[in-house]
Amino acid sequence: MEARTQILLTVAAAVAVWGCALVIVGPAPSFDLLKPFGATVSVVTLLAVIFSKWIWKWRILRNWVVKRPDLNGTWKADLHSTFEVDGERVKKSGFMVIKQDLSELSIRLYTDQAHSYSLAQNVIDRDGFFEVACVYLNVPTPHARAVQQSQIHHGALLLSHVGYDEELVEGMYWTDRETMGEIELSERRPTLVTSYRAGLRLYGE
Repeated sequence: MEARTQILLTVAAAVAVWGCALVIVGPAPSFDLLKPFGATVSVVTLLAVIFSKWIWKWRILRNWVVKRPDLNGTWKADLHSTFEVDGERVKKSGFMVIKQDLSELSIRLYTDQAHSYSLAQNVIDRDGFFEVACVYLNVPTPHARAVQQSQIHHGALLLSHVGYDEELVEGMYWTDRETMGEIELSERRPTLVTSYRAGLRLYGE
């Protein structure tokens, strides 16, 4: 586990510095003092995992211990694109699923004719508000690729002015097929769906 390795190195460095300081200012430390080392690393690792998964969301920690909005859940997504089908600009509704902990973030979008997933993403602090940026891959269904000529493509998404307790999030996106659009997220639910049909069931549609 990456977190355990990082904690192991941090605790080991602290013990080494502490031991050197004792040698300089006083008698050399006994090796018996190192016996709790493994247990210490395990306990600190467990606490770090708990903090990363759950505690960081606590309101009391906001804006001084943790500067990161909690966007976890399934959102209803309304999209307005410059991409045209039969001469008309596309308007779509779907579901955006955001899975997040303190250090990691993943974004997926499901519509009736495609699904997208993030390849790289970041949360940027803007003086108490945040921006969520990601690069994604869009994979249309075989039917959409054949009938509407909507091919697999990459894009970038930017959600702007995101606060800690947002019920409505707006943003923009661009694609490598030279189209762009606007997206609006609303009606967040805590359940994380894994398909467009699961989103319809979640919202009773």
